[in-house]
Amino acid sequence: MNQGRCSRRAEPSEVLVPSDFRVEVVAQSLNLPIRLALSPGGEIYVAEMGLNVGQRLVPARIVQVYPDGQLTQIAAGFQGTVTALAFHDGRFLVGENDWPGRIVRVNADGTKETLVSGLPGGGDHPTNGIVFGPDGKIYFGQGTVTNAGVIGPDNFEIGWLTKRPDAHDVPGTDIVISEQNFVTIQDPLSPIAGEKATTGPFVPFGTAISGDTVIRGSRKCSGSILRANPDGSDLELVAWGLREAFGIAFSHDGRLFCVENGMENRGSRPIRGDVDRLWEVRRGAWYGWPDFAGGEPVTDPRFQPKGAPRLRFLLRDHPTLAGAPLLRFPSLSGVAGLDFCPRGPFGFEGQAFICLAGDYAPHVPALRGTSMSNRIVRADLNTGQMEAFASNERAGPASASGSGGLERPVDVKFDSSGEAMYVLDYGVVDSTRSGPQPVEGTGVLWRIRRRRVYTPGFGGPR
Repeated sequence: MNQGRCSRRAEPSEVLVPSDFRVEVVAQSLNLPIRLALSPGGEIYVAEMGLNVGQRLVPARIVQVYPDGQLTQIAAGFQGTVTALAFHDGRFLVGENDWPGRIVRVNADGTKETLVSGLPGGGDHPTNGIVFGPDGKIYFGQGTVTNAGVIGPDNFEIGWLTKRPDAHDVPGTDIVISEQNFVTIQDPLSPIAGEKATTGPFVPFGTAISGDTVIRGSRKCSGSILRANPDGSDLELVAWGLREAFGIAFSHDGRLFCVENGMENRGSRPIRGDVDRLWEVRRGAWYGWPDFAGGEPVTDPRFQPKGAPRLRFLLRDHPTLAGAPLLRFPSLSGVAGLDFCPRGPFGFEGQAFICLAGDYAPHVPALRGTSMSNRIVRADLNTGQMEAFASNERAGPASASGSGGLERPVDVKFDSSGEAMYVLDYGVVDSTRSGPQPVEGTGVLWRIRRRRVYTPGFGGPR
């Protein structure tokens, strides 16, 4: 179970929450935990992402977390990293982030069935979410392969370009790219010093385009939200133009929402000052990636990095924009898990709770942090009001200040009774010369509950 793993100091008293709430540690020593699922009966399951840490492979797997904090392996042997998890009818739905990516169903006997295959995974941003909608269908997010539409040296540094040189982004409909290529001064795939590589948008690394180039679209596209029947049939494109819809959830009135991580100042097409955001998702809508940031054109001077070439649109013609996001978060907040509070003792019925994992969130290079990170925020989407709900005394991950509080919260789920909120904490990520390195065995599962009884409609807690 937990034997032989590292651990970190997790101290509930060092997590700041409203005075009517208390924080508890349910389990420690999790290995790169990324997704959380609760059964109707209250059983707790965690997906450990899996990753190459240094020279050692940390395998992806699903574990059950027992009330005493012990862990039991439920399933393993996945392809690539595991980045999405749902529990339904006694079986698990799992997102595997490989090239290509897929959704698999894990049966009670441990056997696996592929439900959806051929997804453009394996790049910067994975297959995400997996939630069941009011229509009985499964919904999930598919992240983009790149930061801003072009494969470059940042993708080599992240580690996947050498393994998947044919990977590239796929649009949700046919698009036309006016001739625009990007030069990598030193081709990381070439042994010849000084050899350059020229790469166009939405094509594999080292592939140049000329003239107006048509890129064929697909319902299995990058930067999208997809839906299908629970057996994977009738796959449909719900919306696209979302760089990374990491957390998706339905509100109690049946509306679909997602959080999106903004573009970053890196790679062949860096974008400066883009922010994270929360959207209401409408079927058939386009949310702007890679030419718009939260509804604003990236050609606006405020997105222009210092010393970089002038930003131009990649797409010659744009679909109709979806509009403006409901909420905006500071750049590099690392928006992650999202859930809505049900009716019950917790007391914030219908409000959204959002994880902000910070700037070292999984797959994000080391970048400057923000004070609005490494916490859980509570938001009333009807009014747009938002405030911190669970945070550390000092901004940033707990390890940066030596405290025992939150490190990098990545997922949040309420139990069906509305009594408890569970927060999954990815754990410590060290900054090294070769980039951010997750520290094994430092993941934590937290639980937050009210100290007193809450009676809706009768003056709140008593």
